[in-house]
Amino acid sequence: MTGRLKALCFGTLLAMAAASAEAACALRIERAETAAWNAGGGYDVFARNGIAERFELEVRRVDADTAPCDAVVTLRPEGRPRLVQGGQSLAYALRPAAPRALLDGGTVTLRGEDLLPEDVLRLDYEIVLLPGQVVAAGRYRGGLIAEVRRESGSLQELEDSAQIAVTARVRSNARIAFAGTSGRRQTVDFGELTEGKTPNITPQILVQSTSNFSLSVTSENRGALAQSTGDWRVPYAASIAGQPLSLERGTQRLDFRGPTADARRLPIEFRILRGERRRAGLYRDTVTIVVTPEGAGF
Repeated sequence: MTGRLKALCFGTLLAMAAASAEAACALRIERAETAAWNAGGGYDVFARNGIAERFELEVRRVDADTAPCDAVVTLRPEGRPRLVQGGQSLAYALRPAAPRALLDGGTVTLRGEDLLPEDVLRLDYEIVLLPGQVVAAGRYRGGLIAEVRRESGSLQELEDSAQIAVTARVRSNARIAFAGTSGRRQTVDFGELTEGKTPNITPQILVQSTSNFSLSVTSENRGALAQSTGDWRVPYAASIAGQPLSLERGTQRLDFRGPTADARRLPIEFRILRGERRRAGLYRDTVTIVVTPEGAGF
């Protein structure tokens, strides 16, 4: 009877020792907040260079065992390195920002050696939105997977994991240019001013926008060519993409649907209304066109 009791007590001690060994080097991901990319106020689809924003991930050793241990922290995209909104996607690059962190096949890895209780392993990383992606304005979402493993020689055992939400805002933005020229001005020549006369060319503007957009059109002489010396005027009619303009009333606004990843061509048409019986000389006007994307303050 006594011998059996001793054997049972000895077995219990072995089990407790094994459980204690397994609990050593407990590692937890303590800081894995949402990576909200908002560098420069949001992604500018027309910027020439990608912009990086830095984020932080913290792992803490939470057990009380005094023996040091080693850990490996990894961070990788959840699926492809893309943020999505509806049917559109925004590609990004994940890269390390900590001195000892490495990048291997799209995964950021950081090793920590001889960690003691309450030691913190900090992984700094960057998310870079690649330039030249003309997508619709709005909030794009994706995710990262963070994992921490305790390491013993060539063996690794997963201790904790976390999913990190990644978001980025694409700004409402638009740009405008004349087709066939890199300049911001274009001259339209009517030649001799006679009724019904159209200019020698039909200028076209190119518009790219991340959302619906509007054009504000203003004529310096309110829809008329004016003589540079004198009060003589020659009225004309104008339209953009078939939408008539009443420039004599002041600034006109035209609304268009977007977004437009590829530049949308919008022809500008002019026609002289009355040109006869005017004093000889040079007549001119300046028309200014401004593009404004919907939600420009977003």
